[in-house]
Amino acid sequence: MSPWRSPCVYVKKKTGGVRICVDYRELNRRSHMSAYPLPRPDFVQDDLKGARFFTSLDLKSGYWQVPVSAADIPKTAFCPGNGFPLYEFLRMPFGLHDAPATFQKLMEDILGDLPFVKIYLDDILIFSPDMETHVRHLRVVFERLSAAKVTLGATKCDFAMEEISYLGHIYDKFGMRPDPDRVRCIMEWPLPETVRDVRRFMGLVGYYRSFIPRFTAMAKPVQDLVSLCADQPDTIRLHWKEDQQRSFEALRSALAGLPALAYPDFDAPFQLCCDASDFAIGSVLEQEHRPLAFFSQVLTGAQLRWHTYEKE
Repeated sequence: MSPWRSPCVYVKKKTGGVRICVDYRELNRRSHMSAYPLPRPDFVQDDLKGARFFTSLDLKSGYWQVPVSAADIPKTAFCPGNGFPLYEFLRMPFGLHDAPATFQKLMEDILGDLPFVKIYLDDILIFSPDMETHVRHLRVVFERLSAAKVTLGATKCDFAMEEISYLGHIYDKFGMRPDPDRVRCIMEWPLPETVRDVRRFMGLVGYYRSFIPRFTAMAKPVQDLVSLCADQPDTIRLHWKEDQQRSFEALRSALAGLPALAYPDFDAPFQLCCDASDFAIGSVLEQEHRPLAFFSQVLTGAQLRWHTYEKE
């Protein structure tokens, strides 16, 4: 009998069923947090110069392919409800705060030394300059996954594509751009009612900030309102004025019609163009007049007293 017991939460699925989620918060508080880092989701762009063919692989129930050590199995114990016995996970469950880092390290141990592979948890991207090379790259990846006994979810994999969706972006030989489905979701986002609504919206649109010139200046009225209403999260609409409305509408439409970001060529020169306003700074990194990324930051404190040449 395990001395551990974590409670369960029941979440209704959109399909009508019920999902059991184990609440491991107390176990997490008593566990050491791994310092192993997760990559940034936008890390892919740096190495795709010259890539023309892409494959994305998705693991089948990725976490459940990682065995739990025998000594730690009792710690995963949970009870679905009154009248049920305790159950324990033999494979790594969701909810453990170290699960993402553990899984990322496992995948990097298997594939991390391959220069034509990008890994973000259970999402794998393979890229190559031509089809012959791409087939060779796929063979290497499949051999390693097979040796590690890692199983793919075939229905979620896309093979040898000239344009591919990966981590919310579309990649092709020309560059990267936001996934149209995500852009549509942003453009149709309803007016926020609470601080939580605003934070969800800003989290989604902020994911694409490298595509948006002057992002922080554009977002400042909405962000300032979040700080103002932090202690009264349900009062957003009482303080929502014309400045916030213009900011919200500008952010919703900012991604429409923007050019794709190019892939950097580290053998060619870069150009960095900077600009500044009274309360923010911005820049764009370019090669051959094509943007690689936009950057922006709101100034605070002593920074607001800088001269223009210091800001830029």
